[in-house]
Amino acid sequence: MRPGARSDRSPVIASANDLLRKFLLYAAIGAAAFAADYSVFLVLFLANDNPYIANVAGICVGMTVSFSFNRTFNFRKPDAPARRAARFVTVATLGMAVSTLILMLLISFGVDARISKVIAMLLVFSMQFLMNALWTFR
Repeated sequence: MRPGARSDRSPVIASANDLLRKFLLYAAIGAAAFAADYSVFLVLFLANDNPYIANVAGICVGMTVSFSFNRTFNFRKPDAPARRAARFVTVATLGMAVSTLILMLLISFGVDARISKVIAMLLVFSMQFLMNALWTFR
């Protein structure tokens, strides 16, 4: 673009690009959080064969990683940490409930618990991104 020339980029496109950037970074952070979550899940599941306790513990670890990184690097919202954390925990708790229901459903159909966990995480991911982008870190 020439110096002094008017930008043809509309606010809608700029907003969509920002949302896409946030979604991609959320996905990268989510991958790190998932690695932490799934690692804890596997260790606990292999130790006690209870996928539900392992799921909740794993989600708690993943939630901590996700909140810390998203707050600092993605949404860049250093203000109101207690309020944002409470909202994040609310979204994560809803995600945990949905994830656990999906896990229970898939296991009842004979799907291995380890595969069920991956499927549940993928299904819950987009729901949590939208809730966090529009409410937690707004």
